[in-house]
Amino acid sequence: MGEDLFMSNFESRVRLAKDGEGLQRTELLLERYPDIDDEQARLAADYLKNAAALDLGLLSANRQAWAAVEALKHDRPDLFRSSFQGLFVGALVVAVSLLIVIWLGHAGMNL
Repeated sequence: MGEDLFMSNFESRVRLAKDGEGLQRTELLLERYPDIDDEQARLAADYLKNAAALDLGLLSANRQAWAAVEALKHDRPDLFRSSFQGLFVGALVVAVSLLIVIWLGHAGMNL
């Protein structure tokens, strides 16, 4: 009976999720943590970084999986840091945008 209730709750969470397939895959991976390989840990971390707030809330309803989320964040903080490349691209976009605004402002003064 307890297993039936779990499956019912699990299936309900998957149906309600924005990305039900991702939630299901990640929840199953996290339930096996720490017995997952590096690629599986990366997949779980990518989902956690990009999931909708609703999906994270649904995932937190599974205490075992959420405890694994906390353990994964503690054990592998490198998976949750922004990459240098991402920060560089963001800074480049801001710099180019600023230059365009300055150029447009200067061009408007010369008209």
